[in-house]
Amino acid sequence: MSSGGGTSHWVGHITGPVGGNAIFKNQEEQRRIDIMKKVRSGELDINEALKMAEDQGLYRERSVSTVLHNFHIYLCAQGKLTSHRLILQFDFELKAIKTIQQARTNKLCTFSEIYAYEIEEDNRVSIQYDGGKTNFEFEADMNDKSQIVRLLKNIVCYNDEVIEGEYDKVSDADLAASMVAPSKVDVNVLKEGYLEKKGHNAAFLSWPKRYVRVLKGELYYAKPDERDVPQNVIDLVEKCVSFRKVDFNGFSVTNLINGRSYNFRACPSTTGKRSSPDIEQERDEWYKVSFQSVNMECQFCSKTQLVTNQISFN
Repeated sequence: MSSGGGTSHWVGHITGPVGGNAIFKNQEEQRRIDIMKKVRSGELDINEALKMAEDQGLYRERSVSTVLHNFHIYLCAQGKLTSHRLILQFDFELKAIKTIQQARTNKLCTFSEIYAYEIEEDNRVSIQYDGGKTNFEFEADMNDKSQIVRLLKNIVCYNDEVIEGEYDKVSDADLAASMVAPSKVDVNVLKEGYLEKKGHNAAFLSWPKRYVRVLKGELYYAKPDERDVPQNVIDLVEKCVSFRKVDFNGFSVTNLINGRSYNFRACPSTTGKRSSPDIEQERDEWYKVSFQSVNMECQFCSKTQLVTNQISFN
C-alpha cells in the first residue's frame, strides 16, 4: 500500500483578514474529511483518495493512507471459500477492523479485541477475536495477504505488550506510524535452497520439497517450480518466534503468537552418498542462518526465545 507524505501547503491566492484565512483552512479540513468518508465507505480506494487529495492540494504529513488500509477479500464459511467479496479495512483512527460490502460498513472488532491470527499455505487468513471465541476467515491475494498478516502481527504483538486500557491514550497517528509501514526487509538473500517441509494435512504425513529463502527478518518457502511465488512468509521477529533442532536433520520455527509450527528438514540424498554428519551439518547451517536473521528492530518485542532441545517429528 502506497504511503503519501510531504509538507503541508495551501493552494489559491488567499487575501483578506485572518478570519478569511481561518475559513479557508476549515474548508480544506472539510474536504479531507469528505475524502476520508469515501475511503471508509469503499467508494474510493487508497490510491484514488491520494490522487484526489493531491489534485486538491490536501497532502500533509499524516495522510489518509497512514490511517486507513483497505484490502479486497473473499469470505470463507465453514472452511469453504464463498463468492462474497468485500473490503477489509484497518482503521487506525478508530483503532478497529471493519468490513465494507455494498457501501455498508460493519465493525468487526477493535484492535484490542484481536486475540490471534492463523495463516495457511494458500491465500487464507483467519482473525480470532473476542478472547478467541470468534473466528473470521477469508482469502486475499498473496500481496494483500502479506500486508494483512504484517499488520495483524504488529497489532497482536502490541496487544501482548500494552497495558490494558492504554489504547485510548495512544493517538491514531502514533499507533499507525508504529504499525502501518511494513518493516524494511534486507533484500539480500542470506541463504536459499531446497528443504523438505512437513505438510499440515492431518490425514497423512508428507514431506514435499520446497524452495526456501531466508532474508533479514523473513523466511519464505515456495514450490520448486514457482520460486518467486511464496506459499507462505514466516516473519522472523524478536520474541514472536522460537527455533528448535529436531533429530539430526530437521528444525522447526514456531510462531509464538498463534502457536503454529513450521517443520523443515534437510533433503535426503538421492544417490545414497550423503552421510548423517553431512546432513546434520547442512541442517545446522539453515538453523544458524534462520536464527541470526531475526529482526531485532521490532518496536513491540524485547527477547527472542531460542530452544535447542532435541525432539522427534513423530
